[in-house]
Amino acid sequence: MRVVEGSAPTEILRAARRLDAVLGEPWPLAPRELEERRAGLSQLVRSRLVPLAEGVDGPILAVLAGSTGVGKSTLLNGLAGRRVSDASALRPTTTRPVAWCHRDHAPRLSTRSFAGVAPLVVVDDREELSNLVVIDAPDFDSAQAGHREMADALLAAADVVVFVSSPARFGDREGWQRVVDGLVREVPMLHVLNRTDGAGVAAVRSTIPKRAESRGLFLDADEVIPVAEQALDPETLGPPHEAVRHILSLLIEIAEEDADLARMQAMGGLCHEVAAGTRRVADELVAALPFVAAARAGVQAVVDRRVDPALPDAALAAMRTPALSLRGRSSGLVPEPMLHVVEDRLRVEIASTAAAMRSAWRTSLPAGIPEVSGLPDPDAVARSTWAAWARGAAEMSDGEDLRASLGRDWEDAVRAARHHLAAPYLDAASRSMPDLGEMNEAARVLQGAE
Repeated sequence: MRVVEGSAPTEILRAARRLDAVLGEPWPLAPRELEERRAGLSQLVRSRLVPLAEGVDGPILAVLAGSTGVGKSTLLNGLAGRRVSDASALRPTTTRPVAWCHRDHAPRLSTRSFAGVAPLVVVDDREELSNLVVIDAPDFDSAQAGHREMADALLAAADVVVFVSSPARFGDREGWQRVVDGLVREVPMLHVLNRTDGAGVAAVRSTIPKRAESRGLFLDADEVIPVAEQALDPETLGPPHEAVRHILSLLIEIAEEDADLARMQAMGGLCHEVAAGTRRVADELVAALPFVAAARAGVQAVVDRRVDPALPDAALAAMRTPALSLRGRSSGLVPEPMLHVVEDRLRVEIASTAAAMRSAWRTSLPAGIPEVSGLPDPDAVARSTWAAWARGAAEMSDGEDLRASLGRDWEDAVRAARHHLAAPYLDAASRSMPDLGEMNEAARVLQGAE
């Protein structure tokens, strides 16, 4: 059993919040696998570790988790001794979390969500639920991706996990992986083998220690609680209450006598998991960030390149003559020929700038990096830049040095357009270059909580 000893809860909370700040926003340029790990780690920190470290009180959350068709909903009905969750031969039956709780806990529970979905809350007045909420989770091997996300969010939030299986489904890869995840996290777990007989129990118990040991873990076969195959109560749609009273008594015992220990143990396991996950992500970032830095530098070099003064100077010098005054544009007259030259020069400059940025960006990054979204349209940038420049030029007074002023304005306009074109690239690069020092320091503090 791992409990929090090395670091004070305030240090754990501080480290968790630092990680939340670093991991909480997407990294646009991270490889897909790395971004998925960031998102999962962020969800674990935000939805589980921070609340635990804050010492949020409330009832123990026991989650019934399992594969499709193993009987989670019927088991919940048996625990409650009433029809709480729908149970049928249709799959999947449970399409959103179903929470059985004391009515005192209903207001707080109804405001929570798991993968963006609020639970269906079924209230009861039973005294044994004063510190216990039991939730029937959607199947974690459902064909519906949203159901899987809800199930995994519930597992991450659970104070106690009740893994429900059957002799036919116990060896399923996805189910066993979640057993392993729970053992690694050291969240308290009950293992229920549903709809079984003596032969089924013996077969499963003979394989449990070997499978756990092969992963460097320990799971005692005697911890598996069998629930015999039997006819469901027609009123409750669950097995007779006597068949599951032992499971309910264990949950009540944890909720009433071991709640603090369960949460401390869960916090210790989470600290270990988050610290290890943070270090893995940081190591992968070390390999990815040089490419991001090179791409950013390439785009910034395009932004910083000076405008070639030859053509603008020649064009703007000619504009000093009264016959080519810019004031004609503000009165709606046909633009002077020289203005066409300058406007075309601006469009070419901005189009070539956009192409140069795309080239610098893509040649610096390895294949598989997502494209940057929200890039401005170069033609629209050219139109708006020219309109602003021409408007400013038309408003100049007669006494100003037209050539010098327009030359400065020209360079400023092109430089501003380049910054506008570069902004999405540089923003994506900044968000994909998180503070590795913050990540590693937070991981060090959490690792000390083992």
